[in-house]
Amino acid sequence: MAVNFRSFKIASWNVRGLGQKDKCRDVKRALASCNVDVVALQETKLQDVPYFKGTSFLPRQNLDFKFKPSMGAAGGVLTAWSNASVDLISFVEDPFSVTASFCLRP
Repeated sequence: MAVNFRSFKIASWNVRGLGQKDKCRDVKRALASCNVDVVALQETKLQDVPYFKGTSFLPRQNLDFKFKPSMGAAGGVLTAWSNASVDLISFVEDPFSVTASFCLRP
């Protein structure tokens, strides 16, 4: 019997704010060097993440994302993924958390 093991990489990071260009550049560089499939960023402190803003801190392979805005100057959660390696199955947003489910692509 042959067993086929597959894996994927996940990164989770409390970024402590993504309002400044230098911080966004550093986050993008670090995530790109890890070549991760799923990214979970906490404490983004962002109210909105338009596509262009996302490109400032997410590597090219992780530009599909879901976002929960900050409440004032606290919070903000973003989950991003590579649609080349995983499919988003569900995304549930609760008052103080988000839950994302993924399925590996064949």
